[in-house]
Amino acid sequence: MSVGSDTLSTMASSRSAPPDTGIILARLDGAARRLLREKTDPDTCVREIHAITTDPQLLGQAAGRALGGWQANGSHDSDRVARMLTAAGADPAVRDQHAAETKARLKAEHRRPGIGNPRPSRRNVSGQ
Repeated sequence: MSVGSDTLSTMASSRSAPPDTGIILARLDGAARRLLREKTDPDTCVREIHAITTDPQLLGQAAGRALGGWQANGSHDSDRVARMLTAAGADPAVRDQHAAETKARLKAEHRRPGIGNPRPSRRNVSGQ
C-alpha cells in the first residue's frame, strides 16, 4: 500500500499543529499550583506562565475555571491560582465569564445524585 503526498502532508501538518486548548489550560493550572506550592516569587511565576502562553484569552479561561471552582466549592488555592493567572495577563472579562460558567456547572453537578452525592431517602423519617 502506498501513501500519497496528500496523506504525508496532512500527517506532517497535524504533528506541527498547536496543542489542544484543554491541554494548555491544564498546563496553566498545574504550573500555577506548583508555583504556589514552591512559594515562587511573582516575577518568576509570570515568566513560567508565559513560557506556556501569553494569550490573554487562554489565561482568562484558565483563571476563570480556577475562580469558578473556588466560588462553587472553595477549591484549595484556586483563588490564588486565578490571581496569579490574572497577574500574568488574563483577560478579566474572559476570566469572569468562565468563572460564572464553571460555578454554575459545578453547582448543578453538586445537585445531581451520584457517587458522593446520593439521592435522598424516600422513606418516611419514622422508617415506614
